Amino acid sequence: MIIYKYTGGFGPATLQKREFKISQPSEFNDPFEFFPRMANVNREHARIKLNNPSFLQNFYEIQVSNGCLLDFDAFKEEIRKDEESWVDTIFSTYTGHGAASPERFYDAAGKRLGVCCFCGGRENILLWSHYADNHRGIAIGFDSDHFEDVLHRVIYSTERGEYHPLFNADPDDPYRRVMKTKSPEWSYEDEYRIIIAWQVCTEREIKGRKMHFLEFPPEAVREVVIGCRAPEELRREIIEIAKDDYPHAKILQAERHPTDFRIITNEIEQDAAEQPATAGEST
Repeated sequence: MIIYKYTGGFGPATLQKREFKISQPSEFNDPFEFFPRMANVNREHARIKLNNPSFLQNFYEIQVSNGCLLDFDAFKEEIRKDEESWVDTIFSTYTGHGAASPERFYDAAGKRLGVCCFCGGRENILLWSHYADNHRGIAIGFDSDHFEDVLHRVIYSTERGEYHPLFNADPDDPYRRVMKTKSPEWSYEDEYRIIIAWQVCTEREIKGRKMHFLEFPPEAVREVVIGCRAPEELRREIIEIAKDDYPHAKILQAERHPTDFRIITNEIEQDAAEQPATAGEST
């Protein structure tokens, strides 16, 4: 399957450096990003977690970071002797003082994970308008198999993803469930997301701002699609980069359909790549 990254000014750099930008939730245009609906939590949930070895290990490490000097076995013995008090401690830790809130989730998820967004098609008028500089940029088609371990298809639902601050307290998976759920109003994007830990990314400072990037192998690029309004200078630059660095990839030109309100894409033959773009019907 091919997924598409629409881009404007970053297009040439994305191809030349073989990396795409990983974004923070604050950079998205949807105010519900990373904002879950919170599940109801009670003391019995805390008691169940207290008897979960994985959770208990993680909870112990939190206590050590806060100054606990006991070893793990002694810590477990302390809990056994005063279980009710520790149930209260766990319950308040994960639910008290705003701990169980969409805002807290937003902050915690954003510190762990970043996102890169893709779409399922290359001929969507709105996607070209919103994400490729009003059709002046490009769309890069990637083979999704190269990202299968970190790629997620967005779920469109009228209900926000649920987060349970106790039962979801350990792994990153619950974060990802929330981060890949969006309103049906966004379904026209047919979105796929790479959701990945920040430590896997490369951090650089650009114009005084820290940014994160993820490298991709050249064979991951299957297509390069040039927008129907792309300036001729950009068009020639993209074609040259694609021919030199991605000779295996198709180069396509997006065009206005001659009669319908839709975008069509036609492959540019290598021997005709230097010719200016012209409008035409799809074949």
